[in-house]
Amino acid sequence: MTETIWHQQTIDSYLQALGEANTDPAGGAQAALLGAQACAMASMVVRFTLSNKKYAPLHERARVWLDGLAASQKTLLNLMQEDVRALNAMSHTWSIPKDDPTRPAKIQEALIRGAEVPRQMAEAIITVIPIFEELMQSGNQNLLSDSMMAADMAASSASCALYNIKINSKYMKNEQMKKAFNSLAGDWMKQVDSLRHFIAHIVRERLE
Repeated sequence: MTETIWHQQTIDSYLQALGEANTDPAGGAQAALLGAQACAMASMVVRFTLSNKKYAPLHERARVWLDGLAASQKTLLNLMQEDVRALNAMSHTWSIPKDDPTRPAKIQEALIRGAEVPRQMAEAIITVIPIFEELMQSGNQNLLSDSMMAADMAASSASCALYNIKINSKYMKNEQMKKAFNSLAGDWMKQVDSLRHFIAHIVRERLE
């Protein structure tokens, strides 16, 4: 059976599939796509910053931002597919007969994979959070609302990925691994919350 590469589909076909009663694609893929969209939108603001002489002192740094955003965007698009594969693997393990002695171990392996993929998604966003903050603060202010929208989408993407880490780690039998995933998710959620607070600060400072 040919695998559907979701980030290569039309918007209409992707949304049609997302709205169906199946898991190909599902929430994890959507979280990754939202993060990729956030990176793309932020890249637009960076390019408008680079094209404006007023922001010349920022241009060298802005070029670094573009590289970081492009890397995260590529990673997130690839993770859309990895999430679908991980979810399909999870579905397969739950269908294994309960009297099969290999079932518990296979379920645990699937849970680890199910947490690892969103961990990579969240990491791709967490890595570039400073870029979203700097864009709102110092980037082309004619596109401030676009910078804020990009940051808000990034925060939502990371939050959704972190929810998926938590739901998979909840059923892990390996307490050490469970604790590690939950600790990381907690630390990263603080950074996401900080980004949201920064967005609110920009709203109060610039838009009210």
